Amino acid sequence: MSCSLRGIAMTEQPTTGRGRRWMPTGSDRRWPLVFRSLGQSLQGPRLLMGLIAIVVFMASGAVWDAVSPARVTVDGVAHPYDQDEIQSLLRANVGLWAHGPLEGAKGEALLQQEQVTAAEVRAAIVDRYHARKDTLTLKLLGEDDQEQRDRLVERFSRDEKEAANALRNLKHFESHGVFESTVDALLNAAAMPVQGFWSLSPPTFWASIRGSVAAVADTAGALWTHHRVFVLVFGLILLLVWAVAGGAISRLTAMDMLSGRASSTVEGLGYALARARDTLMGLVFFPLVAVVLGLIVVVIGGVLLRFPIANIAGAVVYGILLLLGLLIVLIGVGYAGCMSLMVPAVAVDETDGYDAQQRAYAYLLAKPGHLLLYTLLAAVQGVIALTLIWLIARATLGVTADLASVIGGESVATMAGGVAGLTDKPELWTLSGTQQVAGGIISVWRSIVAGLVGAFVVSFYFTSQTIIYLLMRWAVDGQAVEEHIPGRSEA
Repeated sequence: MSCSLRGIAMTEQPTTGRGRRWMPTGSDRRWPLVFRSLGQSLQGPRLLMGLIAIVVFMASGAVWDAVSPARVTVDGVAHPYDQDEIQSLLRANVGLWAHGPLEGAKGEALLQQEQVTAAEVRAAIVDRYHARKDTLTLKLLGEDDQEQRDRLVERFSRDEKEAANALRNLKHFESHGVFESTVDALLNAAAMPVQGFWSLSPPTFWASIRGSVAAVADTAGALWTHHRVFVLVFGLILLLVWAVAGGAISRLTAMDMLSGRASSTVEGLGYALARARDTLMGLVFFPLVAVVLGLIVVVIGGVLLRFPIANIAGAVVYGILLLLGLLIVLIGVGYAGCMSLMVPAVAVDETDGYDAQQRAYAYLLAKPGHLLLYTLLAAVQGVIALTLIWLIARATLGVTADLASVIGGESVATMAGGVAGLTDKPELWTLSGTQQVAGGIISVWRSIVAGLVGAFVVSFYFTSQTIIYLLMRWAVDGQAVEEHIPGRSEA
């Protein structure tokens, strides 16, 4: 039997096979197939494709933050970095720290400068800390009195806490990249529903969803108000990554589900690149239609309603503008409901972008209850799986750091990240020399672990949406999951 998608006989109902295990022949129960999303998404090629997507997107953001003059404060994208205001506040804090973590010649020098940067203050605080540490080490080596040794250690511990607090407060005076702040805000917003889910309280869960939506809306509004170029540039980058990575993962899932043939990342990526135009068209066609209708309303309404006499004609035709507004709303609601099916439509049925739009909208309108049920089942499975994977990743980092520091001591624990969170940057300022270099290298390994968790999220999303698309095709068109509509190309 041919292993191409086109070669799958429409009458076959396999119950076993490589990479799949279907329900009994003739069963009308479709929803259990949603739970195959987890196993499918953990396949190596799909995880690798998700990791590539994460790396490409984050690398693009790092480049943007490095070259873009637009900066924000630690409070987020809605708070542009005002150099004059920050400079005044920073100099006030330097004066406060001059008799603590900045005590000494470098602190006095900073007070005499006309302009002070957060980087200079940070370097001065860290230098003083290490100088005090070296002095204490020498004193301890020559001190025999245990009581005096304890006092020295206590004084140094106090100095270390002062330095840590100053460095923590210093983050409020440092400029941050728009991309970095946006990612932080979206991660915090995404964590809200997960925390609400595990509260096992419906009111709390609902409040977390509303809080997450509000946080995303606030971030989007702030970006559009203050950083429109960023929105346009990274909107395009996100769209490209979405189309290519999503197309590849959906194609790999479709090959496994339809033919039982495990495919490589290269094969899925090649298909996604070849069909990227169709996928992009499927994703942007109806939003572009909504934008065009919106421009018509803006132009006609603005011209006719602004000027005397003409505003009477504008009022007469306002009913037409209301109809256009209704179309915009319907397109937006429908697009939000079926957008996730458009990438799988191209990957599964080898259709073009316009046909992918039609299929997605048709499935939403024909069986909205089915789509909602499958989506909820996938979401619950995804939250539980993500929580477990996150806990495993945290435990992996923590256990490794603890074991490595058994002999190496506190400095090794610091290099390994210690109690730092999965996406937190380890505090390496207490280290010196090659220890900082080693800590930086270990941070890369920690980033890979965090990236794999993100790769799972990407892989699970597109895998689950591909399976949901197959189930919707079954529910609406009557074609079982194993059946394939012959496309234009041989897989």
